[in-house]
Amino acid sequence: MLFVQRAFRRAAVLIVSAALFILVGGHWALLQTVAWGAMMMDFSRQGSVREAVGKTFDGEHPCDLCKKISQAKTQQPKAPAVVSFAPRDFSFLAMQVLNLVAPEGSKFDQPVQDPLANAGPIDDLPTPIPIS
Repeated sequence: MLFVQRAFRRAAVLIVSAALFILVGGHWALLQTVAWGAMMMDFSRQGSVREAVGKTFDGEHPCDLCKKISQAKTQQPKAPAVVSFAPRDFSFLAMQVLNLVAPEGSKFDQPVQDPLANAGPIDDLPTPIPIS
């Protein structure tokens, strides 16, 4: 049973890692690295390694794979980042925290005054600064 749990955990970590890799565009970086490696090999057959590195990274000699990667990256739809905030009353969390009881015999086993006892309801929560 322990082996199965470890296998599921490893599979979950692998899936989440792959999803994050694709989410941040790692697949494009991986493909571009492969393209640069192939370009350096091709250019080094025609001249020196210094010239090959120069031609690979100068941007004036893109290979077919570089052109396809660039075209695919521009065609990929980008969703705008939407940040929304809905004000909510979280005073119930404060009440739950204040109702915690210390273990008997501990140095914290003293009554705690409720700082929200005299506070009224929270009517207006601060609103976030609008993002333009």
